[in-house]
Amino acid sequence: MNSLKHNIPILFVSLFLFNTIENLYAEDNKESKKNVVARVNNISIDAEEFKLNYEFGFPHLKVGKTLEEKKNSYLNFMINEKIFALEAEQIGLLKSEEFIESLKKIEKGILLQQFVNKEIKEKIEVTFEEASEYLNKSKVSVKIILWPETSFEDAKIVKSLLDKNGLEKTVQIISSENPNLNIKAEQFETDYLSAAELPAELFEQISNLPVGVTSEPIKIGDNYYLVNVKDIRRNSITEKEYADKYPSIRKVLFSRKVQERLSFFVDSLLAPKNIRTDKEQFNLLLALIKNWKAENKEKFLSLENYVKQSVLGSDSSINLLNPESIIVKYEQDQMKISEFINYLSFDLIPEEEILNDNFPATLNQVIGISIRDYFLINYANENNYTSDTEVKNELNKWRSKLAYDEYKKYLQSDKKLSAIEISSTLENETKKLLFKYHITIYDEVLDNIVISETEKSSKGFYQIYLSGINRMAQPIVDGSWKQ
Repeated sequence: MNSLKHNIPILFVSLFLFNTIENLYAEDNKESKKNVVARVNNISIDAEEFKLNYEFGFPHLKVGKTLEEKKNSYLNFMINEKIFALEAEQIGLLKSEEFIESLKKIEKGILLQQFVNKEIKEKIEVTFEEASEYLNKSKVSVKIILWPETSFEDAKIVKSLLDKNGLEKTVQIISSENPNLNIKAEQFETDYLSAAELPAELFEQISNLPVGVTSEPIKIGDNYYLVNVKDIRRNSITEKEYADKYPSIRKVLFSRKVQERLSFFVDSLLAPKNIRTDKEQFNLLLALIKNWKAENKEKFLSLENYVKQSVLGSDSSINLLNPESIIVKYEQDQMKISEFINYLSFDLIPEEEILNDNFPATLNQVIGISIRDYFLINYANENNYTSDTEVKNELNKWRSKLAYDEYKKYLQSDKKLSAIEISSTLENETKKLLFKYHITIYDEVLDNIVISETEKSSKGFYQIYLSGINRMAQPIVDGSWKQ
């Protein structure tokens, strides 16, 4: 059977209605020692959750002149959402398929986060010596000619031409022999780049290269590079610079090490599995996605729901994929379409590219990322990450947020309400439910939370999403509470 083998890419009205709230101080209650800011029945809000939610949250929900007033008003909104979450569970809204599927997706993302934290970040250290070396390199900058080729033989031919004729004439010769090749000499010349901006393996190879001499072909990844150093600049460094720039340099180096270790770990995990995607099933999936783009113009169905209905539903008009067909094979096992679509990262598929000629390559990459995440999540489950306190806490936060969303949808009952009507609906419902739940606020814990709030962040709102996952890094209070 024909198969296509894929490289796996390496990876809110402020309601001061709480006359029934019991305000307690930390020294008067043992729970406050656990850093709990507030509790609604059995749901707690700890200091870290409040801090992150507040700092990421909408500025118009931080009502008041002083920071203390703002924190109190924002906490009230958080409490309101916990009340709605509890009510959603009580009336059975959390049994819906949509809620269950959303929570499963969140859990997968949290497990991937925990994998990176435990297996990658916690095992990385950046020393002062490493940062100093990086700073030294950043003070050396070079202007270079950088010529890439896909084969060693072609790189040797170009080197010979460069040695004999220089850059300008070499470009003229190659252009005359290849009329369809539109290249110019300036394409191969860089601005001044610091040594820290160059790939480590490239810098190592050219560090002793004399100015004006073209290097031998240097293999990086799947390509071969010719380098000619045109000029070098060096700047002096003071001792104060070493100390002042260490924190920022450490972040840069830490990020690099994360990528390197992640790449190595994933390669080590996946390479032995000899993962292959079936070419026929790939093409059928590609056709189905293109059908959605071309025929589902009103977008009544999301791409994900369209594909899942095709695979699992009874609508034969869009049923191109057999759920029992094998789409992925690997050592000693395989994956059916019905399982694979639950791991396919639909959020990474760019709708605007679907009908473009280069979309198959994009889909190939998305499938690669999805397969990678499948095996990483399996690794996390095998290593019992689901029992980690951090995973449980994060999942509980998101479960509560999703439950709030379900109750909000329930209140709207498919009505098209204006923003002001939604805000009024939320306020009125809170008044009805408030006395139903026991609410405790620990004032001293709230007062002691240090908030990082610049003038810019207090006036603007910036959604921050996790890389590779189409969800916010932190659940925040719904902006609909106040207009």
